[in-house]
Formats: sequence, C-alpha cells, structure tokens
Amino acid sequence: MKSLSLYQEFDISVYETEKWEYGTHRHNFFELVFILEGKGTHILNDNGKGYQEGCLFLLTPEDYHSFEIQERTRFCIITFNKIYFSRESHFNESLMDFSELFKKLEIIFCNANYLQHEPLRNEEDKLFIGILIRKLIKEMEEKHFFYATIVQNSIFLLLNIIARNIQQNLSADLKNNNIKSEIGDILAYIQQNIYQKEKLRIEVIADYFYKSKNYISQYFKEETGESLKDYISKYKINLVKNRLMHSNLTISQIADELDYTDESHLNKIFKLFFGQTAKQYRQEQKKRIINHEQ
Repeated sequence: MKSLSLYQEFDISVYETEKWEYGTHRHNFFELVFILEGKGTHILNDNGKGYQEGCLFLLTPEDYHSFEIQERTRFCIITFNKIYFSRESHFNESLMDFSELFKKLEIIFCNANYLQHEPLRNEEDKLFIGILIRKLIKEMEEKHFFYATIVQNSIFLLLNIIARNIQQNLSADLKNNNIKSEIGDILAYIQQNIYQKEKLRIEVIADYFYKSKNYISQYFKEETGESLKDYISKYKINLVKNRLMHSNLTISQIADELDYTDESHLNKIFKLFFGQTAKQYRQEQKKRIINHEQ
C-alpha cells in the first residue's frame, strides 16, 4: 500500500482514466472525490461501493482506498489540510479564518462509519454539489479576481453539506431502528455544543428539551444504554483522539481546547478509555504512518 502526503495546503485536479493507476493508498490529508462521469467500484477501507456520475466520497486522514473502473471515469479530486481553514494558512493571505467553524464539522470524523458509503442521500444536495464542484473547477482554471476566497468558501460549504447529510442520516437510521427521534435530537445537540461546557450540563439540556433533569437522564440511558455523562465523555475523548492524529496541537493545547483541567487530567481520562496516555497514542500513530510509508 502506498501512503500519499500533501505538501501544499490545497489542490484541485481533474483526472480521467480507464484504469486506476495509484493502487490502494493511504492519505495524511482530507480528500473529496466527485465523479464527473463514469462507472465502477470505490473500495474504501476494504469496503466496496458502486459509483456513477454524481457520486461524492470524502476521505479523512489515514483512510485507504482505490477504484475499480468499469467505464472510463472522470474524477474531480480536491485535497486539503486542516490548516487550509486557519489563519496559519499560507495559500493566500486573503483567505478567511474558518478554524473555529471547522471544529463543528468534526461530526464527519466522529461518525466516520457513514463515510464508508456515499454520505449524500438528499437528491437536491447531490444536484447542488454537482453544480458547485463544476464551478470550483472553472474558478481554479480561470483564476479571476477573488478566486481563492471563492474556492475556500465553496469547499467549506461542501463540507457543511456533507456534515448535515451525515447528521440527517444518523437521525433517519435511529428512527429506522425504532429508536425515538428525540434521542437523535439530543445526540445532535450534544455534538453541536461539545465545545460549550455550560450547554452540556444536564439541567441545561433538560431545559432545552422541556424535560426534567431526572426524566432526561433516565430516558437517555433507557434508549442508549449509557448515561448522558458517559456519552459526553466518550464523544469528547474521541475528539481528543482526532486531534492527536490530525493536528500539531500540543497535548496541553488539546486539553485546554476541550476543557479538561490540564494535560494530566486529559491523560487520566484518555488512559481510562484507551489503556495508554495521549502521548503514547500519538507516538504510536506516528510510527504506524512511518511504517506504511516505507
């Protein structure tokens, strides 16, 4: 398996072929793949899914994938690093700082199982994204005034649409599994407010849904099998895990960002969930990436 690294913050390309030439490969960056035309199978993390014109796939860092092409295929491939949405970006000094808003998109990473299949189910969104991506290609080809800002805003819009679809998919799947829709609403509320400690207090959640503290605590546990407190802790620690893999933040900075008392407190919780400290986990992931690149 090949491991591909991104040495610039952003790239968009159109690639047409009858045979996939890259084999199965792994990324250290984010990649959007849109099928402009063609037919075949996309194999993501060993799971195959048929594709055709209009399909969209999002690959997060460390995903590995390949394509089996049945009919000549034209791909639009958009790659970017998380830094592309922050003030640290050197791509173009006119770009906006979306670093805080980008955090809200972490529903994508914490519900990665939905990315094993095409994340878009809404037909209107599919049509809109097709138009938007074709406009993106044109912007990058023509490079008129303000094109860099237009491109960045368009990519951010794409990611928001994907995140919304994943959230809707989660709610629909909960309903299909006979889990009450209100649980889906509570889960969405927690995920959307995970950086705001005050909004995650049980009494605040209860007030938001017009329930008593006791009722919402009991109801949540009956429907999910775990307490509100445990679910919030688990969700937060998975965000920590993503930070350790996909950012250059220090463990102390991650602790501060996710409202742990300090690095020691974060390590204690992390070890409780994963059997190793945050530092050990990060070192292990770095070694794994190096081994894949050799």
